[in-house]
Amino acid sequence: MNKNANKNIRNNKFNKNKLIIEDISENKKFLINIYNNNKVEIKKVKQYLNNLNHNQKIIKEIINEVK
Repeated sequence: MNKNANKNIRNNKFNKNKLIIEDISENKKFLINIYNNNKVEIKKVKQYLNNLNHNQKIIKEIINEVK
């Protein structure tokens, strides 16, 4: 009886650890997905800012030509 009880305890601990590891793995995938999405959004913002800077330069050139 004692051997079976110890075996059951070990199996329960193993199963709990396995579930925790699976949960951590899912959370890691979720966080990586968020990270990658943020990288894409940051890239879009940088492109937008670059376009604004470029447009600003063009507007300044036009203003200088008009003067």
